[in-house]
Amino acid sequence: MQQPMEVPGVRPIDLLVAAGADPTNLRKRMSDEAGLVELRDDVLDRFVNVDLSGGERKRAEMVQVGILRPKFAMLDEIDSGLDVDALGAVARRLSAATSEWNCGVLAITHFRRLLQELTPTKIHVVTDGRVVATGGPELSEILERDGYEPFRPEKS
Repeated sequence: MQQPMEVPGVRPIDLLVAAGADPTNLRKRMSDEAGLVELRDDVLDRFVNVDLSGGERKRAEMVQVGILRPKFAMLDEIDSGLDVDALGAVARRLSAATSEWNCGVLAITHFRRLLQELTPTKIHVVTDGRVVATGGPELSEILERDGYEPFRPEKS
Protein backbone atom coordinates (compact mmCIF):
# COMPACT_ATOMS: atom_id res chain seq x y z
CA MET A 1 0.00 0.00 0.00
CA GLN A 2 1.12 3.50 -0.72
CA GLN A 3 0.45 4.50 2.90
CA PRO A 4 0.69 1.33 5.05
CA MET A 5 -1.89 1.51 7.83
CA GLU A 6 -1.23 1.29 11.55
CA VAL A 7 -2.51 -1.84 13.27
CA PRO A 8 -2.45 -1.15 17.02
CA GLY A 9 -2.33 -4.29 19.17
CA VAL A 10 -0.92 -6.51 16.41
CA ARG A 11 2.79 -7.32 16.28
CA PRO A 12 4.48 -8.11 12.97
CA ILE A 13 5.15 -11.72 14.00
CA ASP A 14 1.43 -12.26 14.69
CA LEU A 15 0.50 -10.66 11.38
CA LEU A 16 2.90 -12.94 9.53
CA VAL A 17 1.63 -16.10 11.26
CA ALA A 18 -1.96 -15.06 10.47
CA ALA A 19 -0.89 -14.59 6.83
CA GLY A 20 0.42 -18.15 6.71
CA ALA A 21 4.11 -17.81 7.58
CA ASP A 22 5.75 -20.89 9.06
CA PRO A 23 6.27 -20.02 12.75
CA THR A 24 9.47 -22.09 12.97
CA ASN A 25 12.34 -19.72 13.77
CA LEU A 26 10.13 -16.88 12.53
CA ARG A 27 11.56 -14.17 14.79
CA LYS A 28 15.11 -15.04 13.65
CA ARG A 29 14.06 -15.02 9.98
CA MET A 30 12.37 -11.65 10.51
CA SER A 31 15.54 -10.30 12.06
CA ASP A 32 17.58 -11.57 9.10
CA GLU A 33 15.17 -9.92 6.64
CA ALA A 34 15.25 -6.68 8.64
CA GLY A 35 19.03 -6.67 8.36
CA LEU A 36 18.79 -6.97 4.57
CA VAL A 37 16.75 -3.77 4.35
CA GLU A 38 18.59 -1.93 7.13
CA LEU A 39 15.59 -1.93 9.49
CA ARG A 40 16.38 -1.76 13.20
CA ASP A 41 15.52 -5.04 14.90
CA ASP A 42 13.51 -3.36 17.68
CA VAL A 43 10.91 -2.24 15.11
CA LEU A 44 9.89 -5.90 14.75
CA ASP A 45 8.61 -5.88 18.35
CA ARG A 46 6.37 -2.82 17.95
CA PHE A 47 2.77 -2.91 16.78
CA VAL A 48 2.46 -2.98 12.99
CA ASN A 49 3.37 0.47 11.63
CA VAL A 50 2.53 2.27 14.90
CA ASP A 51 4.87 5.23 15.45
CA LEU A 52 7.04 4.26 12.47
CA SER A 53 8.42 6.71 9.94
CA GLY A 54 7.41 6.32 6.30
CA GLY A 55 10.76 4.70 5.52
CA GLU A 56 10.46 2.26 8.43
CA ARG A 57 6.99 1.27 7.24
CA LYS A 58 8.27 0.56 3.73
CA ARG A 59 11.20 -1.48 5.02
CA ALA A 60 8.85 -3.37 7.37
CA GLU A 61 6.75 -4.22 4.31
CA MET A 62 9.86 -5.67 2.70
CA VAL A 63 10.40 -7.86 5.77
CA GLN A 64 6.88 -9.18 5.23
CA VAL A 65 7.61 -9.84 1.55
CA GLY A 66 10.83 -11.65 2.46
CA ILE A 67 9.04 -13.89 4.95
CA LEU A 68 5.88 -14.60 2.93
CA ARG A 69 7.76 -15.01 -0.36
CA PRO A 70 4.86 -14.32 -2.70
CA LYS A 71 4.92 -15.41 -6.33
CA PHE A 72 4.10 -11.83 -7.26
CA ALA A 73 4.47 -8.55 -5.36
CA MET A 74 2.67 -5.37 -6.39
CA LEU A 75 4.27 -2.46 -4.56
CA ASP A 76 2.74 1.00 -4.81
CA GLU A 77 5.44 3.64 -4.35
CA ILE A 78 7.73 1.40 -2.31
CA ASP A 79 10.28 4.22 -2.65
CA SER A 80 8.07 6.74 -0.83
CA GLY A 81 9.67 7.96 2.38
CA LEU A 82 12.99 6.21 1.80
CA ASP A 83 16.32 7.97 1.92
CA VAL A 84 18.94 7.06 -0.69
CA ASP A 85 20.57 4.33 1.43
CA ALA A 86 17.25 2.71 2.39
CA LEU A 87 16.08 2.88 -1.22
CA GLY A 88 19.17 0.96 -2.27
CA ALA A 89 18.61 -1.69 0.42
CA VAL A 90 14.93 -2.14 -0.51
CA ALA A 91 15.70 -2.29 -4.24
CA ARG A 92 18.48 -4.85 -3.67
CA ARG A 93 16.11 -7.01 -1.60
CA LEU A 94 13.44 -6.83 -4.30
CA SER A 95 15.96 -7.65 -6.97
CA ALA A 96 17.21 -10.62 -4.95
CA ALA A 97 13.62 -11.83 -4.52
CA THR A 98 13.28 -12.16 -8.28
CA SER A 99 16.08 -14.71 -8.33
CA GLU A 100 15.75 -16.30 -4.85
CA TRP A 101 12.18 -17.48 -5.27
CA ASN A 102 11.32 -16.21 -8.75
CA CYS A 103 9.10 -13.43 -7.45
CA GLY A 104 7.50 -11.23 -10.07
CA VAL A 105 7.48 -7.54 -9.11
CA LEU A 106 5.23 -4.71 -10.24
CA ALA A 107 6.77 -1.59 -8.72
CA ILE A 108 4.70 1.56 -9.13
CA THR A 109 6.79 4.71 -8.88
CA HIS A 110 6.90 8.32 -9.98
CA PHE A 111 10.66 8.58 -9.74
CA ARG A 112 13.51 7.16 -11.75
CA ARG A 113 15.73 6.66 -8.72
CA LEU A 114 13.99 3.37 -7.87
CA LEU A 115 14.51 2.18 -11.44
CA GLN A 116 18.20 3.01 -11.20
CA GLU A 117 18.47 0.62 -8.26
CA LEU A 118 15.89 -2.00 -9.30
CA THR A 119 16.65 -2.82 -12.92
CA PRO A 120 13.32 -3.18 -14.71
CA THR A 121 12.76 -5.59 -17.57
CA LYS A 122 9.66 -3.74 -18.71
CA ILE A 123 8.28 -0.28 -18.05
CA HIS A 124 4.69 0.78 -18.55
CA VAL A 125 3.78 4.45 -18.63
CA VAL A 126 0.31 5.17 -17.28
CA THR A 127 -1.43 8.46 -18.01
CA ASP A 128 -5.04 9.22 -17.11
CA GLY A 129 -5.50 5.62 -15.95
CA ARG A 130 -4.37 4.07 -19.24
CA VAL A 131 -1.17 2.38 -20.33
CA VAL A 132 0.11 4.71 -23.04
CA ALA A 133 3.57 3.23 -23.60
CA THR A 134 5.45 0.02 -22.89
CA GLY A 135 9.13 -0.58 -23.37
CA GLY A 136 12.43 -1.26 -21.71
CA PRO A 137 14.53 0.77 -19.31
CA GLU A 138 15.00 3.46 -21.97
CA LEU A 139 11.48 4.71 -21.18
CA SER A 140 12.67 5.88 -17.77
CA GLU A 141 15.33 7.98 -19.48
CA ILE A 142 12.72 9.60 -21.73
CA LEU A 143 10.48 10.32 -18.73
CA GLU A 144 13.38 11.80 -16.80
CA ARG A 145 14.37 14.02 -19.72
CA ASP A 146 10.96 15.02 -21.13
CA GLY A 147 8.40 14.27 -18.41
CA TYR A 148 5.00 12.86 -19.32
CA GLU A 149 4.34 15.31 -22.14
CA PRO A 150 5.43 12.96 -24.98
CA PHE A 151 3.00 10.35 -23.63
CA ARG A 152 -0.08 12.55 -23.24
CA PRO A 153 -2.81 12.03 -25.80
CA GLU A 154 -3.19 14.87 -28.25
CA LYS A 155 -6.18 17.08 -27.55
CA SER A 156 -8.26 18.07 -30.49
